[in-house]
Amino acid sequence: YEEMESCEAISQLSLLLLCRTPPPESLSKSIKSALIADIFPARYVAMLVSRIMMNAFNISDGEGVAVGFGLYLAAAAVNHSCDPNAIQTFCLAHATPPRLNLTTCTKIQVGNEVTIAYIDTTPPTSRRKTELWKSYKFICNCSKCQNRALDNMIVGIRCRKGCDGCGIQILHDLNATDVICIENSWICKACGETDFSKSLSIRDKAMASLETLVGREATSMYGKIDSIRTEFQAIKSCCCITSWFTFKAGEELLHCILDVMAFTSTEDDALSLGSLALQVIDEIDKAADACYNADDLRRLIFRCKRAKLQLFLKLEPWAALQTLRDAYEQLSYFYPPGHEILCEILKCIQ
Repeated sequence: YEEMESCEAISQLSLLLLCRTPPPESLSKSIKSALIADIFPARYVAMLVSRIMMNAFNISDGEGVAVGFGLYLAAAAVNHSCDPNAIQTFCLAHATPPRLNLTTCTKIQVGNEVTIAYIDTTPPTSRRKTELWKSYKFICNCSKCQNRALDNMIVGIRCRKGCDGCGIQILHDLNATDVICIENSWICKACGETDFSKSLSIRDKAMASLETLVGREATSMYGKIDSIRTEFQAIKSCCCITSWFTFKAGEELLHCILDVMAFTSTEDDALSLGSLALQVIDEIDKAADACYNADDLRRLIFRCKRAKLQLFLKLEPWAALQTLRDAYEQLSYFYPPGHEILCEILKCIQ
């Protein structure tokens, strides 16, 4: 009984560590007693926590918002690719454990490996590789990681001389030993400019400020919108319209606007915020096309947001309805009937 009780305490600790939540005092005492009694040595605890962290899935709702962690033994055996051929989705129901579904998003030949994405695959290759090494201790060399033309497009440094070219990153080495800090140089394909230090400095400072703004509680949500919008404009000044950095900053601005819009008390404010949100979507639409994989469900969700705003603002309503119908049909392949996201889209259509 004592061993079972300690095992339960260790499992709870593992999940709390995943959630980055301090364990309650009663749990801490149970774990301390177990360690003192040598029922579970410290290295066993470390091994258990590591295994959970390596194999747990982020359980997310239909819009990709994480709501918890879960262990699924069969799915944990599936390997990663930044260009996966399968997608994991979750069914959340009252009083039942969340169910994970793996659905193929392309034809897979017999004998070929089924793969999923462990991380967000929209950032540039260097950022994906850093995240994979930090979280899972392996290097990905999938087709997307080796596609330098695509990577140049989603890095998308703008030439500040005002020509039509953009900065192309020349990767000297993609070996595993150099992956965390890739040596690189830049050149504009139109004018030959090689000094992009100012653009990179503006971009990196704006991204750092953006991270701080997003993670900080704001006294005024309208003030937060203005602050994030300022960083968005700074990033647009040095990054192309296909850049992930443009997309990321615009996406954070969009989330902030929609959050405020959900709690606004007047119709005029809602219409004003809706117009601003639609403007941001238009500004990052090409970046979304460049960054998302062709079968990424988040691209469909992104289109649905645009269509809903168009319906709310009464702009091109028939086109918006068709977008929602198409999205409903495609998402029905990945989600069972009655799933929250399908019900929400159907409600908008009706």
